[in-house]
Amino acid sequence: TQSTWGSHSVKPRPKQPALEKTESSAFEAVKVNGQIIARGPGSIQQRMFRVDGCENCDIYLCDNMESVIVDDCKDCRFFIGPTRGSVFIRTSSNCDIVVACGQLRLRECQDFSISLFCGSRPVLESSTGIATSCFNAFYFNLREQFDRAQLSTFNNRWSEWHDFTPATPGGIPNFSIAPPGVDYALNLKPLHAVLPDAMSEEETRNPGGEVVVPITYGTRSLSKLEQEGEEAVLLFHPGKSDECLGFLKELKQSAPELILVASKEAVIPAKEAPFIFAHSLLDATTKSLVSCGPTIALSLYGVNAVRLARRVLAAVAGGEAAAAGVAYVGASVAETSHLCAEVFQRCQLGGDFVS
Repeated sequence: TQSTWGSHSVKPRPKQPALEKTESSAFEAVKVNGQIIARGPGSIQQRMFRVDGCENCDIYLCDNMESVIVDDCKDCRFFIGPTRGSVFIRTSSNCDIVVACGQLRLRECQDFSISLFCGSRPVLESSTGIATSCFNAFYFNLREQFDRAQLSTFNNRWSEWHDFTPATPGGIPNFSIAPPGVDYALNLKPLHAVLPDAMSEEETRNPGGEVVVPITYGTRSLSKLEQEGEEAVLLFHPGKSDECLGFLKELKQSAPELILVASKEAVIPAKEAPFIFAHSLLDATTKSLVSCGPTIALSLYGVNAVRLARRVLAAVAGGEAAAAGVAYVGASVAETSHLCAEVFQRCQLGGDFVS
């Protein structure tokens, strides 16, 4: 369904396992040591997958799953493809993980680095040394798998951890957010090296810069940036997700100095619209489209962010006049600040995601 609105030391790694496939059951890996467990697209088909008691393994699940349960694993590398429900990891340690899921839960875990997509707030309990970066992966049918899992790639709450057992005041936090530019997905072997029969090196490259999951700044503090800037908010009209992805691709090329702080896709309920747009002078196009379907909101930050966002949008849409039919851009500082607060903080906008 469409979702509603530190520091990390480098760990020594054990000797890498030999490149051989395990003979475990198709939907589980139990007590495997030093092997590669690989499942390519179409092999799991939205079933549950269970991993228990594995050590020093590369576990790559490049398919859709309903849920994943991991218990008692040590020194492993995980790639977990789009999982509609929860990924629950317990009593495990010293693992590198790339995961996309509706919900992530960690209990009694230690020393993880995670490249994360999570459609809800990730949760940890009695866990320490958890470091996260924004999900960053690509292969030929990853976008299709996100759609099949009914996960909107714009609704990634990777940095919004909820800790049921927070550290004592003054103590070391149990989780940390990676510094900008740090990508924990690079800790894993390339997909084509692990799944040579399922995908070629070419199918795991992204030469065109296609955006699958937008890389967002998350909850890092903007006040720590060396250069002050301004906020910009864009609301892409229903049915304009391809144009939004095109905007993000062009933004990376022509205005890389702008930071994508957050993204969100949801239906704007008619009852919420007057509050959300209280400081906006909506044009006729935007008024007619509010609440007609899922809206994609982007929050940007940087010097001259509004002007640069309008320029990039016009380039993607084919002119300023056409841009109005693609997205609405907040104009004034007051309006932009209000939209940021309403869309990304106060409102839990509802609706069901339709792939």
